[in-house]
Amino acid sequence: MKKLFLVICMATLVGTAFSQNDSLKHSRQGSEIQTLFDSDGITSHGAYLGANLYYTQIAGRNAFIGGIRTAWVVDHMFEVGLDVNAFVSEPRPDASLNNSYYLYSGAYGGLLFAANIFPQKAINLSVPVSIGAGGVGYMGNYYYFAENYDYYPESYYAYFYVQPGLELQFNMTRFFRLAVHASYRYTSNIYLEYSGGAGQIIGNNNLMNGFNAGVSLKIGKF
Repeated sequence: MKKLFLVICMATLVGTAFSQNDSLKHSRQGSEIQTLFDSDGITSHGAYLGANLYYTQIAGRNAFIGGIRTAWVVDHMFEVGLDVNAFVSEPRPDASLNNSYYLYSGAYGGLLFAANIFPQKAINLSVPVSIGAGGVGYMGNYYYFAENYDYYPESYYAYFYVQPGLELQFNMTRFFRLAVHASYRYTSNIYLEYSGGAGQIIGNNNLMNGFNAGVSLKIGKF
């Protein structure tokens, strides 16, 4: 009886020791510092090429933006790249210029930074911000050889811009994403002037500020 009791006690002690050892292992594992990148030290890299098509307003006129972007993708979550766009507004007659039709056109581009939220989900979010410079021109036209219009700048001006945004991304395939885009473009002050010499301002100094809405198509490794 005493021998049986001793065997039971020894088994209990051994079981308790193993249980405590396992608990300590789990405790140490749970206390490890979590990092932004993979815990195994391997960082995923990718890249993509994209096309943008947005609607916006410039000086109260309907306008369209088309462009391209390319970015390096780190661990599916962070993007660093370039974003370049060109734009054109609808033409309207200008009473100060004999009611000839004039429009706003130009381009802007710069660095692109983005953070992707739950990027491996079929539907996810991206928060892009682009920073750079651009130029806008107030373009008129005249009748040329009775059949063609030739556009020329009445005035043009350079500016800096920042454009934060939000994109709802759809992972169509592993290498193709469709993003529904919304952003706000904020620029430094713009001073377009009529060429008559009187210093009359065209539009206003924040005519390029405004919302953009549209789509982006992205092809690459995400």
